Amino acid sequence: TIFIITVLTLGSQHKTFEKALTVKSYFPDVNGLQKGNNVWFQGVKVGTIRKVSLKKVGMVEVDIDIELQSVKYIPKDALVRLSTDGLIGNKIIEIYGGSPKTAAIQEGDLLGNEKQVSTDEMMNTISKNNDNLYAITNNFKLITGRMADGKGTIGN
Repeated sequence: TIFIITVLTLGSQHKTFEKALTVKSYFPDVNGLQKGNNVWFQGVKVGTIRKVSLKKVGMVEVDIDIELQSVKYIPKDALVRLSTDGLIGNKIIEIYGGSPKTAAIQEGDLLGNEKQVSTDEMMNTISKNNDNLYAITNNFKLITGRMADGKGTIGN
């Protein structure tokens, strides 16, 4: 009895026994996305990740289960992106955009996505910005030092 109650409770939390429609999307990198992670649309959980699998080099297929009650709100031209649940939480899929005048998604549809900027790319950009800021502040320090010493037109 305890086992059955546990299975039913966990199943209802993960919506295991709820009917769903499956759509797909392809990513070059899913950054730790796993089966069972959440899918959100307009801030509401609408499904879970059914399967994450490699299809070829540089291509990861993600199968997304969408609850049938939510399908009518998600247009075919909606896009998906990888996101996180909280600051350092689990990876999730976020569905966004699309025209309300477009028909709703159907079984087997392919949802497009946007290219994600990786953490490494962000850190490289920040590093370059820090180098540039350092050079600018050094130049500013040099100019203000010369002005304080009475050099140049403004210093005179």
